[in-house]
Amino acid sequence: MTAPWISPEHNNDRLAGTLLFLERGPAAAKVLLLDGTRPAGGGALTNVLAAISLADPPGSLVSNKLVLAPAADALVLLDGTATWARVINGDGTAALDCDVSDMTGGAPIRLLTTALLAGGAVRLTVAEFT
Repeated sequence: MTAPWISPEHNNDRLAGTLLFLERGPAAAKVLLLDGTRPAGGGALTNVLAAISLADPPGSLVSNKLVLAPAADALVLLDGTATWARVINGDGTAALDCDVSDMTGGAPIRLLTTALLAGGAVRLTVAEFT
């Protein structure tokens, strides 16, 4: 079975809807970086290694992609290897889960390194969704 074809115009509207969802709530949307195996269907969180706050607005549509915009680097809370991320809106409601990789990987969220050390800083280098 193959995935359905979606027109670029339809896909841009879907991405705009995700951006609107991220803007909900009193707080900034965040990218939570986690270790371990990503759970199916928005399951329980593993160890939150860092929480990167997103800017206001939290991103923009660029060349048929939703590109998230970090507000600043984030403090690493726990030692670990970031393997997946959960993006939450300003209410703390999950928008999506995705893989994380370093810059040589092809994950939607890419960091300079996935090996994080508590007390250090982490920068959201790439966060793009199609």
